[in-house]
Order: sequence, then structure tokens, then C-alpha cells
Amino acid sequence: MDKKFSKYHEDILNGDITKTLFLLGWPLMIGGVIQTVYNLIDTFWLGKLGKEAVTAPLNTWPFVFLMISFAMGAAVAGIALVAQYIGAKEKEKANEAATQVFVFMFLLALAIGITGFLASPIVLKLMSVPDEIFNIVLSYMKIIFIGMPFMFSGIAFEFLLRGYGDMKTPVILGSISAGMNTILDPLMIFGIGFFPRMEVSGAALATIISRAFVSVIAIYLLFYGKVGIQMRKKYLKPKKEFMKKIITIGIPSSIGQSGVALGFVILMKFVNKIGVLAIGAYGIGNRLTNILFMFTGGITGASTTMIGQNLGADQEKRAENIALKTMGIVFLILMIGAIGMYIFREDMYRVFIDDAGVIKEGANFIKLFVFSLPFFAVFQTVSATFQGAGQTKQQMIFGLIRLWGLRIPLCYILAFTLSYSATGIWIGMALSNILGSLVAFLWFLKGSWKKKVI
Repeated sequence: MDKKFSKYHEDILNGDITKTLFLLGWPLMIGGVIQTVYNLIDTFWLGKLGKEAVTAPLNTWPFVFLMISFAMGAAVAGIALVAQYIGAKEKEKANEAATQVFVFMFLLALAIGITGFLASPIVLKLMSVPDEIFNIVLSYMKIIFIGMPFMFSGIAFEFLLRGYGDMKTPVILGSISAGMNTILDPLMIFGIGFFPRMEVSGAALATIISRAFVSVIAIYLLFYGKVGIQMRKKYLKPKKEFMKKIITIGIPSSIGQSGVALGFVILMKFVNKIGVLAIGAYGIGNRLTNILFMFTGGITGASTTMIGQNLGADQEKRAENIALKTMGIVFLILMIGAIGMYIFREDMYRVFIDDAGVIKEGANFIKLFVFSLPFFAVFQTVSATFQGAGQTKQQMIFGLIRLWGLRIPLCYILAFTLSYSATGIWIGMALSNILGSLVAFLWFLKGSWKKKVI
């Protein structure tokens, strides 16, 4: 084990918890910034084409996330298995688990890409996408699904290295990808230089090209031992031992995430029924609130690794302390951020779009929704805790309760039964975050997550 990692390993198991959370978390925060930049760049340039163009990513990603969720369970299994094997000082087992997880995810990505491409027109009709934006959204969605194997290679790389404790390398590759996307977006959207003008399709293609480039680098690094985890050819053939573990851990997580993703497809259908102004307000608002999560996501991501390795080392009490400190930190960060967003809500929308209707509805969205985010931070931390432990069945249940038991019915009743329209959806979203966090925290207190999976 290399000296640099030995230091991190010692900090994870015995160091100051708060300090180690930030030590491991800051690269993930940078990664969150990069992901947010990805989204904001698309939103910024597409906003120059008009509010219709902004709706393309917004209507695409709920269905994309639904399809991705079927394979994301394997990524969760990867981080849990690698973290716990490393915590137990079984490095070669960690390498074997990583190889099996990567192969599993790549094959699923191929199947998901083909299925999503073919199903896109049907799904958009079921989502009640307005006729005036249907073809725009369809072209964007199909290109995104073509690039699914590249997207999953990057996701697998990030999760496996997070299990090991290397948060920096995925961020470096993410920075390269975001840089390429930043350059390619205006060139391909507006047809600058020798590029043809592709508008919305250009934004999708820029995303896929940038992710494909770094995916090739990621595979090289994993196979040639340039990072802590090394995939080996002898482990490429599926093994019953690992396939069973990946499926046992991954299926509940996949069901949970696919259920959540399907819920967001339904929620998007609700927003579509209200109209283009609501779609624009919701889409830009999501991008803006994600700015806050680029900070807290790093902390919760670090807690997943720390909890997994401490459970692997049979340090259950320390794992619990890590989770509780993480909750406190992320709640405070998001409360401060929520206050700032509330104050500057209209100004932030004006950066992305010059449409008085969208800006007005967007300000309403922020006012009603943003103060539920600190509570959602508690929900995120509990989810990260169960992921690190590999206890994905419980995570699946409380995740589905938040969305299907709370958000979907609340949004429908408030928006359509009580006729509050978009305001009803924003209130329903806020209430589901607050009540869902309470459910998750009570589940955390039961302590069922403290049993390791290796």
C-alpha cells in the first residue's frame, strides 16, 4: 500500500473526523463544482436560444436517470465492497471486486443506451412534453443515450476510486471533461468556425465527446495500475461470488434509484402540464440549487468512504460518529446557502434567461423550496451512511417513501386537486424533503446499517 494512501487510511480509521471529512471531501466538492459547471454551461448557452431550448436537458435527464438507475446499484456495490475490503486490508480482493463491478456496469450501459435510444419518442409522449419543444428534446435525448457507455465508464471509475479513498483523480478527469465541454458547447451550438450550427443537438454532442475522451483515459489508468485500484484481465470473467454480492447489494439500490428516477419523470410530467414558464423556472431552479450541493456532496461522499472503511475495520461507534458529524456540517452549510439564494433569487435567474415570466415563477420556486434543502441534507447523509455499509434495502425503502409516499401525492394534490398550479408543486417538493428527512433519520437511529457486507 502506497505511503500517501496509508496516511489517508490512518486518518479515516483514527484521525479527527471533521478534519478527515474535509480532507477527503474537498476533491469531491471540486467535482461537484465541475458537474454544476457542466449543467450551467448548457443552461447558459441554450438560454441564448430561448426558453424552449432550455427545456431539452430538463426533460431529458429524468428519463436518463431512470435508465441509469438500473445499473447504478452496481456502482453503490463497488464503493461498499472496495471500501470494506480496504478497511479489512485485503487489497487484492478489492482489485477483484473493482474489475467485476466495472464489467457488470459496462455491459448494462450498452443495453441501457440501446433501450433508451429506441424508447425516447414514446417516453416523451408519456411525459406530456409540449408539441412546440418535442423534436428539440427528442434530438437531445437520443444523443445522450448514444454516449451511455462513456458516461458509465466515468461513473464506475469515480465510485471505485472513492471506495479506495482516492477522491482527487476522478476530479482531475472531470476537470478535463468540463473544460472540453466549455469549449465545445458554443462552437457546436452556434456553428462557430468549421463546426456546423447544431443548436440543442450540439450541446448534447459536446457533452458526449467530452465524456468519451476522459472515459478512455479512465480505463487506461485502471488497467495499467496508475491508480490505487487495478483492474486485472484474470478477473474479467464473471465470478459467482462477486456477482452474487453485486446483485445482493446492487438490486435494492437499483430498485430504489429507479423508483426515485421514475418519480422525477412523473414530477416532470406534472410540470409539463402547467406549461413552458413552469418548465423554465423548474429547470433553471434545479441548476441553481445544485450549486449548494456541490459543497455538501463532497462531505457526504467522504462520509460514505469513511463509514465503509470503519465498518470493515469493526469500528461501528466511530462510523456512527462520522455520520452524525456529517449531518451537522451539511445542514449548516445548506442553511447558509439557502439564505443567500433567497436574497438573490431574481438576480440569479436573470443570469440565465431574459424572460420576465420565467424569472417571476423562478423567484417563487426559490422562495417556497430552498429552505427545505437543509433538511434534505440529513436525508442525503443517511443515504450515504447506508451506502457505505452496503445496506441498500433500507435505503431503498426510505428513498421510495420520500418520493412516492410524499412528493408525488403532495405535488399532485396541491397543484391539481387544490388548483395551486406551479406553487403547489413547489410546496409539495419542500414538504417531501422535510418529512422525508425525518423518516430517514428515524431509520438511521435504528442502527441496522452497522452490519458490514464482506
